[in-house]
Amino acid sequence: MMESASRSVQTVARSSASPGTVRPGGRTERTRRAVAAAALALLRRGETDLSPATVAVEAGVGLSTVYRRWPTRVDLLREAFTLHTRTLRVPDTGDFESDIHALARRLARFFSGPTEVAMSVAMAAHTDPEFNAWQIEYWEQLAGELARPVENAIARGELADDVDAALLIEMLIGPMVTRTAIVKQRLGRKFASDLADLVIRSAAKASAAE
Repeated sequence: MMESASRSVQTVARSSASPGTVRPGGRTERTRRAVAAAALALLRRGETDLSPATVAVEAGVGLSTVYRRWPTRVDLLREAFTLHTRTLRVPDTGDFESDIHALARRLARFFSGPTEVAMSVAMAAHTDPEFNAWQIEYWEQLAGELARPVENAIARGELADDVDAALLIEMLIGPMVTRTAIVKQRLGRKFASDLADLVIRSAAKASAAE
């Protein structure tokens, strides 16, 4: 299966960038990336209670800079989450089944990683209304990007026009989050393949119902 033709989830990442990111590759952007990478490193070690002080030390960035731009744990988690999801690449091979299998493998690796598990724990424990609202908005945008293989298949005539792309992607993501964040299991290749087959059959059945 072709996995080289793909696009990273840049649209969502750009829309969630912190204020002050003026020039890609400039000092402000380098600082933002350093802070996000530091927050992710701390999360990988299980340190979910982020603070400007700990992140500043990890990033090698001045404490006053971090306090000025990321004064709260919510701000730091938001920045870390934005950088983290940039690693996801949405396949576009020109074939629906190939795309879904490729996407399932990539999502399985993504959700099985220590960073994603720590992020899930941190977000599940968060009660800040502002962060919760941002989290919902962000995942809605991300889900829209991940749904592109389904939308492309509809455009090519492989699937019926009224197939619910968002629902199919939720069918793919839901079991992965359950197994990693709740059951604490890694996602193997067979699980990803079986899940992809289930989504493909569901899409085919929905199209046949037309």
